[in-house]
Amino acid sequence: MEEVGHIGKVRFINDSKATNADAAARALACYADIFWIAGGKAKEGGISGLMPYFPRIRKSLSDRRGGA
Repeated sequence: MEEVGHIGKVRFINDSKATNADAAARALACYADIFWIAGGKAKEGGISGLMPYFPRIRKSLSDRRGGA
């Protein structure tokens, strides 16, 4: 994980190594308050293992647009 900047009390972290759900879970576990920006291609196994980090489930932007 690489800290890339701050805006006020908000710290921005680049975790380009979180290329699967297990790696992302380990990174997300390091922080109490998370606004997660994720992207890329779907991986085998999906992201269901990350559900404990989602305070509530929201449809993704692609779902709202009718994408896959």
